[in-house]
Amino acid sequence: MLNLDVIGLLVSEIKSLLKRAKWVVFWSIPIGAASGALRGYNEYQGYLNSPIYDSVPDSLTWYITFHTFAHGVGAPLIIVGLILLYVIFWFPSIVAKRRGHAYISIIQILNIAAIFTGVTWFIAAAWAIFPSEKSLIDPVVGNPTGVGRRNAGDTIGSARQGFDRGKSFEEETDKQIQNLIEMRSKGLLTDDEFLKAKLEVLKREN
Repeated sequence: MLNLDVIGLLVSEIKSLLKRAKWVVFWSIPIGAASGALRGYNEYQGYLNSPIYDSVPDSLTWYITFHTFAHGVGAPLIIVGLILLYVIFWFPSIVAKRRGHAYISIIQILNIAAIFTGVTWFIAAAWAIFPSEKSLIDPVVGNPTGVGRRNAGDTIGSARQGFDRGKSFEEETDKQIQNLIEMRSKGLLTDDEFLKAKLEVLKREN
């Protein structure tokens, strides 16, 4: 299992995407400013041509300046916001992939399903962060702390092995006691010897 600094991974992924998108962010500023200036001009002209035009409270320069600034700042902020949303949404799959999670396919399906219901995002995130060799049932039937490599399969396997050993032990015990009974009935053992031998059989370790 690969242990990860989850917060560190989130920050690292955001930085990586921002680095790759830096030119998109950079060029969005002049493009946004130009589109803002055009909108300011069109809005001013539309206001002038409005049938309810009464007076112009602000000049053309104010309209163009306001929209140029708003779009020039807003465009890169929107791109950065989309990157943040992308990383947060795909965070469970990113963590699972980085850790080489054994259940990455299921986690990705749950991640995609989060488009329709946010609940599956939290399930996917918890499973991605949880030790990769474990399943969701492990806190119940495996190692509840999530530490170490013991999982549900180990626990169930141990239970099965214990069941088989216990069954074999009981069968062997019954067989030995039956032999003692037969030996007593044939006079080969006294009652005291029989009880002592029987006690020894019952006390023996599995």
